[in-house]
Amino acid sequence: MENQAIPPPSVLLLDLGGTLEYGGVVLPDATRALEVVSDFRTSSGQRLPMALVSDFMMPAPGAGSDEIERLFRDYVDMLSHLGLASYFQPAEQRITLSTQAGVRKPHRAVFELALERLGMAPRLDACVFVTESAEHVGACRALGMRALRFGPDGDFDAWSAGPLVLARLLGIRDAEALRPALDLRLDRRFGQRLLRVESIADAGNGGARISALVGDAPDTPTPVAADITLARSGDIAALVVDGFPADARVDADLYRRVLDENARIAPADAELPPGATHTLEPGPGGDMVLRRRRYSIL
Repeated sequence: MENQAIPPPSVLLLDLGGTLEYGGVVLPDATRALEVVSDFRTSSGQRLPMALVSDFMMPAPGAGSDEIERLFRDYVDMLSHLGLASYFQPAEQRITLSTQAGVRKPHRAVFELALERLGMAPRLDACVFVTESAEHVGACRALGMRALRFGPDGDFDAWSAGPLVLARLLGIRDAEALRPALDLRLDRRFGQRLLRVESIADAGNGGARISALVGDAPDTPTPVAADITLARSGDIAALVVDGFPADARVDADLYRRVLDENARIAPADAELPPGATHTLEPGPGGDMVLRRRRYSIL
C-alpha cells in the first residue's frame, strides 16, 4: 500500500508563559501575529480553530467546581490585563487550563480537554501546539501532535515570523491568505510593505519563490518589484528588491548598538548577568553574531 500524505493540522493550540508573554509583558509582535493567524483557514475552508492551553494554579485537593471556576476567572482576568483575551473568545471554549484538567501539560488529558471544549473530536494528530518548552514539544510529538518551539533554539524566535512558519505547516499556499503574514515579516525584518503578490511558485528545496510589489514609504509607497524566497520553514530566507538584495545588516548593527549601550550583551562563555539578554558568539565565516538567550523588559 502506498504511503498516504499526512494531512496538515486543523487546530492551533498555543501556550502562554514564555511563548506569548514573558514576565507579565506580551512579547514583541505576538499580538499582531495573533491577528494574522486568527484569519487563517484550514484546508476545508473553515476558520482555523485557535485555543490557549496553559498551566495555572491547581485547586486544593477536594476543591469543588466553584473553586475551579474562580481560578479560571482569575486567569481570564490576567489575560485581559495582557490585552490577549479577545483572541480567545468565548473563553469557555478557547481557553483550557491544567486547573480544569487536574493534570499539567504535557499530559494528553489537557489537550483532549481543549479539543472537547472546542467541540471537536479528541484527535491529537489534528493539532499543532506552539510552546517555548523543548520538553513539551517532544512530548506532544510523542502523542502524535505536531509541535513548534518558540525561542532562540526553536523553530522561530520572533513572532513576526510566526504566522509564516505556521502557514507552511498548515499547508497555506494561497497568495491572498499569505499576504498578512508576509506583510508582517517584511515590515519587521526589512522595513518594507507588501503591496501586491504577483505569483507564488514552489522551490526545489521545499520552500517557495514569490514575485511581489513592495514599498518602503509609510503612507504612499512607490511600488517596486521584489522577489521573495521562503525557506523550507516558511520564513523569509532572502529578499531582492528591484534587482538588489535587501540587506538587513544596517538594522542589525543598529540593534546591536542599542543592546550594547544598555548592557544587554554578555560574552559567550559567561553566565548572563542581571539585565543581559544576548551573547555575542562566533558565527559562520568567523563573524560575531548575536544570539538571544532570554527576554527581559527593556
